[in-house]
Amino acid sequence: MSSLFKENLDAFYKRFPEYQEKWKNRLEPVSVSGFKLRGDSDSYSLLENGKLIDSDSLSFSCPEPSNKDLPARILLLESFGLGSLVRKILESPLKTFENMLIVEPSFEQFIFVLQNVSIVKFLEDERIHFVVGATTDEAFAIFMQYLRVPEVAFRMDAFRVMHHPVLTNKHLDYFNVVWDEWTAARKQIRRHFGSISDSMTGFNFVIENIPWIKKTPGVLNLKDLFKGIPAIIISTGPSLNKSIEDIKALKNKALLLAADASLSILLDHGIEPHFVLTLERDLWSMKFFVKSSREHPKMQTNLIAYPLVPNESLREFKGTQWVAYRDFGYFFFFEHSLPRGIISSSTSVAHFCLRMADYFGCSSASLVGQDLAFDPDDFHSHADGVAYENWSQKSSMEALLKRIETEGLGKLLWVEGNMRAQVPTHSVYFSFMKEFSWEATRMSAPIFNCTEGGAKIPGIKWAPLKDLSADWKEVGDLFKLISERRDVEKRPFEDLISIQQFLSEIVDRFKTILSLTENLENENQLALEKRQEMVLSLRLAQTELLKDPRFVCFVVQNGGLEFLDAENEWACLKESSSFSERLSVLRRWTEVSMQVAFQMQESLTHAASEKKNS
Repeated sequence: MSSLFKENLDAFYKRFPEYQEKWKNRLEPVSVSGFKLRGDSDSYSLLENGKLIDSDSLSFSCPEPSNKDLPARILLLESFGLGSLVRKILESPLKTFENMLIVEPSFEQFIFVLQNVSIVKFLEDERIHFVVGATTDEAFAIFMQYLRVPEVAFRMDAFRVMHHPVLTNKHLDYFNVVWDEWTAARKQIRRHFGSISDSMTGFNFVIENIPWIKKTPGVLNLKDLFKGIPAIIISTGPSLNKSIEDIKALKNKALLLAADASLSILLDHGIEPHFVLTLERDLWSMKFFVKSSREHPKMQTNLIAYPLVPNESLREFKGTQWVAYRDFGYFFFFEHSLPRGIISSSTSVAHFCLRMADYFGCSSASLVGQDLAFDPDDFHSHADGVAYENWSQKSSMEALLKRIETEGLGKLLWVEGNMRAQVPTHSVYFSFMKEFSWEATRMSAPIFNCTEGGAKIPGIKWAPLKDLSADWKEVGDLFKLISERRDVEKRPFEDLISIQQFLSEIVDRFKTILSLTENLENENQLALEKRQEMVLSLRLAQTELLKDPRFVCFVVQNGGLEFLDAENEWACLKESSSFSERLSVLRRWTEVSMQVAFQMQESLTHAASEKKNS
């Protein structure tokens, strides 16, 4: 390896360490013989099989932002090539960008460039992010990870795609799909942000559940407890009934993690999952627990729940319970006072199970009953025996279309199946599918889709559970192992007082900002330039708040989609945007923030009052 290649590669791995593992067996055999470099350090040209594909002399279109275009806060570049387009941008009016995402389809081309041209200055620029050699199936997961950084998500609507004059056409089909995945990722990020009403509902349940948190052990006690043991993650899709006998045969050879809706079905068939998980901040899961606890009062199954779940639902589960904090900002404050363990999750309880298996240290995770689709023959959505009997009832295409419309599930889609050419699904299931693809990139252990039907999940290998488990060994009594970890660390929970004080200060601060905003709206004596200057000063005060982790955890994250939209509105303002447009966006941002801070303050005050009275 030449010193130049090593210097480039070290700089690349430092910024993007995930590639080191991904490329460890790809660098030595990689063939770059089709590429040639021509010229010198002042002006290079890159050729592939004798054809020019990039050069500093090529004409790139880097227009100045116009009144018709959104500001270019995020630049999406089609192919890196030699870096000629990047250099042109850095010299153009577009150099005011805040993020640049370079998507290079060709791994071999990129390696050739690393071997021959110093690009360390690009790799050290924190604004520039590289995606190299990703398949179109992998692109969604990469974009999701990129956009989950709030500072990037806050400007994701103000993006511009930059076409390379040669390489774009060479990879045209690839980029057409990749930017569809970018659009899908932006939509999914919006779903992740939720809404203020959802956030407040969950936060109120968390406050209500503090006594439960105090007396209940956390999954922190179980971290890495099941190293070397495979996990089976059981969902309630229509194919679950086909997998019951396979699961029963493996109940002593794997850790069984069940979605809440599947619990009673498994118990009815003599299968006791080691854990059942729930995450919904509504009362849907209560019916699952009522049925299971009433019909199987001696079950050994343990419940793992987020504190966002209503206490009314938790009380209906009569077995052993464990706490897991979700990766919401305020739970990091909880973890400091009452350590219980923080587990991230995408949207569904099956995603929660997947992350739990990873936290437990399991050697693999096999998905069963994860159809993410309707039965293609009679269009039911869940396995027989589910607590909500109408979910497993056969249907017609007409009734299915009406259900999708009535329940706000998007639209009917036909996608590639595991065992059928196509299966029917809807927009929400499709987004779950995308999230599984993303989760697979974050897992330490391999994931397999062993669902006996349903939709194919991009990026996750399908395999029959019988074949996959052929060499699994007996694992002993895991229930006994779990019960030995039920210590509860007891200590006073004092952080709520400081949080309440902080929120009170924030509310007062926003009242002042709103007062200043109103004064500016009615101020006609000051020169426009001076008023513009004052608006920018108020915006600066907002950005300073964004640096405070308490503000991010308790206001930004709970402001949800409303806060995301307010930030993106600011990012989309043009140079020509008027004083009134800027002031209007600033006001909405402040009102959203104050609404969240005030509601959280009220929740904490109410909880403190109830505690004092009791």
